[in-house]
Amino acid sequence: GSEYDAYVAIDGASALEIASSKNKPDLILLDIVMPLMDGYEVARELQSNPRTSSIPFMFLTSKNDGESIVRGFKEGAVDYLTKPFRQEELLVRVKNHLQKQKLENSLTDALKNLQKKMDELDRVKQEFETIFNQSQNGIALTDLDTNFLLVNNAYSRITGFSKEELLTKSCIDFTSEC
Repeated sequence: GSEYDAYVAIDGASALEIASSKNKPDLILLDIVMPLMDGYEVARELQSNPRTSSIPFMFLTSKNDGESIVRGFKEGAVDYLTKPFRQEELLVRVKNHLQKQKLENSLTDALKNLQKKMDELDRVKQEFETIFNQSQNGIALTDLDTNFLLVNNAYSRITGFSKEELLTKSCIDFTSEC
């Protein structure tokens, strides 16, 4: 009785088919020793396919030599567990990787949402700048000390000062009306 739905593939090709299906897995447990296509080849295929490249995978294999373990991580595995293994250890590792993946997905979603908001803010800023700069009315923004922060072309034309000159002045410097 496990809290996870598991799909079993008998070889690399069927593993790739399951991984790229509509209900793609959250985590893949991958053996290195498989018929026709070894686990390293499956790992490379998973990572080269945009549909499956974000699915984390861990090797669960009898190959326990240092070279195989290092190669497993170099191939992109998030973990490497050798047979025989303790079921409790496997379940804890699976749970940890799924939690990590969930956090990464949440972060990715938050970043996408932030990017959308930044794009919208950029659009509104450009709209403001267009209206501000093309207005026939003189518009000037000042800080609390009446120093100019921003002036439009019409304000510059009305006052006879360039924008650069105005940004070095306070409106008190040349007018009694601010």
